Amino acid sequence: MDLVTFNVSISQRRQLRSSTAASAVVLPTRTKFGRRAFSVRGPDIWNSLLANIRLTDSHGAFRRALKTHFLTLLLFTLSLVYMDGPL
Repeated sequence: MDLVTFNVSISQRRQLRSSTAASAVVLPTRTKFGRRAFSVRGPDIWNSLLANIRLTDSHGAFRRALKTHFLTLLLFTLSLVYMDGPL
């Protein structure tokens, strides 16, 4: 059983925009505990990344893009906290 399924691997979704964005399928759950499972949170976090990060073609490029994304988020958050406004 796969813990994560991507839209590109589902043949019925070939015509949707999400099939070209490398988004993952988030499984439905009925409990709070179930929403914390890797098979649910992993795809949810993956889908929250920018499309240009998800579509990188190499491991090194993915790591650089992810690091840049997180540092940008950190600097934006710090600017809101310490300077009372975005940079």
